[in-house]
Amino acid sequence: MDFLFHYITAFLDMIFYGVIVPLFAMIAGLLEVVILKPMQLAQLHPVVQVVCVALFTACLSFFVRKLLKAEQKERAFTETFEEKKRQQENLVLITDWKSRDRLTRAMDEDLDEDFNTYLAGRFVRYGAAYLLPLFLILHWLDVSAGLNGLIKIPENGWNIQVIPVMALFLVSYCTFLVVFFFLQRKIWPRLRRKKPCSISSSNV
Repeated sequence: MDFLFHYITAFLDMIFYGVIVPLFAMIAGLLEVVILKPMQLAQLHPVVQVVCVALFTACLSFFVRKLLKAEQKERAFTETFEEKKRQQENLVLITDWKSRDRLTRAMDEDLDEDFNTYLAGRFVRYGAAYLLPLFLILHWLDVSAGLNGLIKIPENGWNIQVIPVMALFLVSYCTFLVVFFFLQRKIWPRLRRKKPCSISSSNV
């Protein structure tokens, strides 16, 4: 057993250090050239650079979320699950209690299987949308020569002299996610509803 565990661990280490780490390093180098260097040439303050990186990460998370069609799959599962629940409630109309009990257990197992599949898919989708970009950017910030460690800030009333890059990035990233979710749920639907009205009024 220890022999098998040793080979499995060696195989996973080979994948991690031979594939994942070089891939992350390559992506980090690309982000360094495309995102960080232009901001450094523009002589933006490091705090502004970190906030811009957090904004980019939030946009990337929402892009991956849309690419994976997370909301459509959520709605599709909810509609299917509710329909099966309604069908299960109609089983009370069956007079034979043995048949009713057998069908109820079968539908319960079917619903449990659907729900477990949904949870697994949800974990993969949201992990790919939020955790993967987050870990990628955190790794990039950790190895970046321009943005790592602590950022010195001017004198202020709070007597704060430095800000950790990771803390500033995480706070900014979460703030942008909250703002995007608010816009998505409150503002964008209103704008979509106003478009047909504006078109029809212009035709009149």
